[in-house]
Amino acid sequence: KMQTTAVLCFLLALVSCINTVISWGPYTHQIFACRYLQSTPSSPSSVCNASTIYPSSSQSNSVLGASSPDIFKRANLSMHDLAFAGHMFHYAKYNTTSTLEDDGGDGGDDDGDDVEFDAVSYAYGYGLHMIFDAIGHYPNLGYLTWKYDHELEFAVDTYEVTITPDFSLQQFTTYDPRSFDFMMEFSNYYPTINSTYTPPSSVDVKLAITSFESYTVAERAGISLNYGYEKQMIQEDNYNATTFTEALEHLERAYHCAYSAIQYWTTEMEGGDGDGTIAASKTESYIQSMFDAGKCS
Repeated sequence: KMQTTAVLCFLLALVSCINTVISWGPYTHQIFACRYLQSTPSSPSSVCNASTIYPSSSQSNSVLGASSPDIFKRANLSMHDLAFAGHMFHYAKYNTTSTLEDDGGDGGDDDGDDVEFDAVSYAYGYGLHMIFDAIGHYPNLGYLTWKYDHELEFAVDTYEVTITPDFSLQQFTTYDPRSFDFMMEFSNYYPTINSTYTPPSSVDVKLAITSFESYTVAERAGISLNYGYEKQMIQEDNYNATTFTEALEHLERAYHCAYSAIQYWTTEMEGGDGDGTIAASKTESYIQSMFDAGKCS
């Protein structure tokens, strides 16, 4: 038992060193997106298991997008931003070059093993991530806290994997190479919208992808040994939970608040001119109003 604890502590320390910015874990991000896309944010584990997970390839692309901001913040922290996500979504919808349809040319992989890339769905998932973060990281009142961030996100990831044992984490490197091309294309375009943004190099972006996927492997190994996740979720709860049932109620409240905020952001992006900056500002105000009304804490 002591040896297992020592290994777990080492893996948690490794995960913490790699993941240096406060965040939900990659499994939580992707499983939440899966549930949201199927309109079941509190679904039983069967909904997001491998055999039934994605009725369409667009959903798998959105789930991939739902963890991607944590990849690219390693290359440029400005890529971890709701306005960035909104403008990417608009760009994917209305720029013909971003459809990236498979023409059998050099853009894809001829072995047929890559998952087809859908830029619009991917960008939408990218926005889901940023809104979920805005709820979880809301100053002082959000589910996640600076004091216990890594321990708590690790505990929640363990819980999600435990109740969704067949969930397959979507990895960027298993998608068509055009997913990388799209990210570079939009990143290089974004300075025309935000003049303060400096695109990272393709080398830095590839290193970010490799770093993140190494992190997910390390965390998955740690999850298999994290037998005390229920106790962690009680002890590190930001709302003073005394039982695991209460801790889960607080987690589900955060999920449902994110669900409402995503619906609001989606309406803003699909209405008017779909300006990502304006939609982000309005959504952040909406999130503040929910916290001010006591709906999320």
